[in-house]
Amino acid sequence: MPGYTREDLKRLQAMSLDDKIEHSISMIEIFYMREHGGCYYSFSGGKDSTVLKSIMEIDYNGSLVKDVPLVFSDTGLEYPEIRKFAMSQENVTVIRPKLNFVEVLQKYGYPIISKHVSNGIENARTTPNGSRARRIRGEYTLRDGSRSQYDLSKWAPLMDLPIKISDRCCKAMKKDPMHIYERATKRHPITGTTAAESLMRTQSWIGRGCNSYSIQKGRAAKSNPLAPWLEQDILHYIKRNDIEICSVYGDLVYTDAGGNELDMALDADQPLKCTGCQRTGCMFCPFGVHLEKGLTRYQRMKITHPRQYEFMLGGGEWTTEGGRQIWQANKRGLGLARVFNMINDIYGKNFIRYE
Repeated sequence: MPGYTREDLKRLQAMSLDDKIEHSISMIEIFYMREHGGCYYSFSGGKDSTVLKSIMEIDYNGSLVKDVPLVFSDTGLEYPEIRKFAMSQENVTVIRPKLNFVEVLQKYGYPIISKHVSNGIENARTTPNGSRARRIRGEYTLRDGSRSQYDLSKWAPLMDLPIKISDRCCKAMKKDPMHIYERATKRHPITGTTAAESLMRTQSWIGRGCNSYSIQKGRAAKSNPLAPWLEQDILHYIKRNDIEICSVYGDLVYTDAGGNELDMALDADQPLKCTGCQRTGCMFCPFGVHLEKGLTRYQRMKITHPRQYEFMLGGGEWTTEGGRQIWQANKRGLGLARVFNMINDIYGKNFIRYE
């Protein structure tokens, strides 16, 4: 049985920003003490990890940050501004993956729609009678016969696409280098991830809470002290404390309930948004792009980072694997234009907007 419930998470997410700060500090202190200082801070250069770094610096006057090293995984997939920002931090340790992104896509496949969907398709292809295949076929139901939130039948047509599909790129590019670092240093990660970012992270929190420790059998020691925070908590913390974040996010502005920018805030609790990138991470990642309103990350990239945009869409080649013709990335580019067109042929021409 899980140690926590969805209601527990909702209760924490409903706390005030000040209470969330205190909660995060408490989680860091407990994790640090339980692991006898054997920790490191997984720093991506994004706004969430920058907020966590700020909390640690403010509360401990920089002493804990000096004791807990910052580790940045230089995957080659970050926005150039993010990479520069992350590597400019004091005493940052830089690690790198064994494979580049083209090699990862060739070996495992393209990440599309979401981690949940990509994982489901890959597993359904290799294990036709497994639970993921049942979800793809729409057979995964609740006891009352209604469809589960894990039902994947909407994405069944993607099974027939002539491309490899997988969610393993993040593991190969980020997690594996971190695990190598952990084994070499005997340190455990403190991260800036939030439970609200995805269903998988919500489920992870329900299973383990903000912290899990090395003495717990079957669990990797890890701290996610920002887990209960919401996007607006992150933005208001940045605004309140005048925190420097990477320039790729643009300016921080107040909005009305419809997301329209305001010249001035009616009160300090008005919603905030970034005028540039809303999220960073891997700049080529398609996860969730079909849900974006207004300019998508790719349409914005076309304007702000045209060289990376062309590499993302261009290139690619047909190859034969297992007696089947498949489309894959090559040194000339990731070939995502063809992948997006295949998906749009199924779900509509504007399903993934990239031009």
